[in-house]
Amino acid sequence: MKRFYLNGIHSLENRGVDAIVRSTAALLKEQFGEIELFFPSNNVLLDQSLWPTSQEDGVYFIKLYSPFYRRPWQFIQRKLGLFLPNLLWPFPFPKKFVNFLKTIDIVLSVGGDNYSSEYGFPSFLIGVDDLAIKINKPTIIWGASVGPFTNNKNIEKIMAKHLSKMSLITVRETLSEEYVTINLHLHNTMLFPDSAFSLQPKEVDLISFWPTDNKEKVVGINVSPYLQRFGDTSVDYLSELCTFIEAVIENYNCSVLLIPHVIFSSNTSPDDLSIMRKIYMRLNHLSSKISLLENQYDSAEIKYIIGNCKYFIGARTHSTIAALSSFIPTLSLAYSTKARGINKDLFGHEEYVLDISNITSKTLMTSFQKIVNEEIEIKEILGNKIFLIKRELKKATSLLEKIV
Repeated sequence: MKRFYLNGIHSLENRGVDAIVRSTAALLKEQFGEIELFFPSNNVLLDQSLWPTSQEDGVYFIKLYSPFYRRPWQFIQRKLGLFLPNLLWPFPFPKKFVNFLKTIDIVLSVGGDNYSSEYGFPSFLIGVDDLAIKINKPTIIWGASVGPFTNNKNIEKIMAKHLSKMSLITVRETLSEEYVTINLHLHNTMLFPDSAFSLQPKEVDLISFWPTDNKEKVVGINVSPYLQRFGDTSVDYLSELCTFIEAVIENYNCSVLLIPHVIFSSNTSPDDLSIMRKIYMRLNHLSSKISLLENQYDSAEIKYIIGNCKYFIGARTHSTIAALSSFIPTLSLAYSTKARGINKDLFGHEEYVLDISNITSKTLMTSFQKIVNEEIEIKEILGNKIFLIKRELKKATSLLEKIV
């Protein structure tokens, strides 16, 4: 039985992580038979409650090793990064964690965009990678976006050196592939789609939350706090979105379902649900035409829900992957390379992507109008492309068998 360790994730509360793990587990089981896929969790009991049958699918939640000095070190890096001669993880790992890693056959660095500039320098992630490499464990970046780090040449040089030591880098879109091969000059790279494209939807009863009017013309919308974090701070995104939603309902005879993809059990930081509740409250006068998904559904169930929408607009990458792989005309609200790259690979262009720096009610309406007008063409392209993507994902897992 092959044993895999997932590096770079820690919670199923992000349904994108949930989608990556569920789909990866299914692909690995198809290739290797029975497996053990270890998920380092910061709340084992919570994640087990979100996926009660995980062990039947070969997934085991274990306590995340995260020392108390991890956050202070990251803070120091943010403040002094340009002046530090070495930005990697300088601290030793406990013997118990090292011995556990020695029992693993392959380390998969996952998470989608951990190796990018959006969330700071991934020093702890690199530390685990380096430990695995040091004890001769095949270490692979699995279906991720990489970079760009062009704003900091020191970090870019460090990342190139680190990534050159990986057994394999599988990037999920061509923009990352071009960056890794051309800018970082690495050749241990292959283009493979995000595993979440192969996630199987799980049927749920829609009645309790589906809008009661225009049931056949529901627009699914996902909004993230990242709109405000990475967007124009002078823009009131909530007001722009509310104006847009009212116009969609009035002009297109549609209803709207608000679909959060990240829901935290605590209120320590903003999540999708908190921002979408504000939208829902502002539009409660449209109660029969707008609804908010508040219950805890897993990524496979949310994919089924999104798959019943007529159109979809999403900020979270894996919410849009759920829609695109269900052949739903989708507008991606982009704050990083990944949305642009995924759309470019699917359609050959980025016309169904709206950068968050350009979001207003008017630009939203113009972009939405485009996916409505081109609905038939979009569905035809997706029908062909998703078939090919699923075939490529099977090739990716067959490569793992050769490596191990």
